Amino acid sequence: MNLIQTARKHIGNGAAMESSARLNLADAIRHHDEGNYQRAYFYALKSLGYSIGIMHPDYRKAWATVHGSEPSRLVTALDYIEATEGDEGNYLA
Repeated sequence: MNLIQTARKHIGNGAAMESSARLNLADAIRHHDEGNYQRAYFYALKSLGYSIGIMHPDYRKAWATVHGSEPSRLVTALDYIEATEGDEGNYLA
């Protein structure tokens, strides 16, 4: 799964947090172009969270691509914040 393409696909869908989705997608593209793929994944996943939400099937697939398994159905907003705002340097660890 190409996380940047998936994030780009969901831009412009009228999400309440569209501007945040766009900013995070821009950061994902910049980091990818710089060769920092770990941070690119971090920002692409964050963009998806803003554009489609954490329970959307595309977000769940993207999460599984990065983390190796889908998030549980009990993922809360706090879990999402901790996962995306936490240790950016160790995002794929």
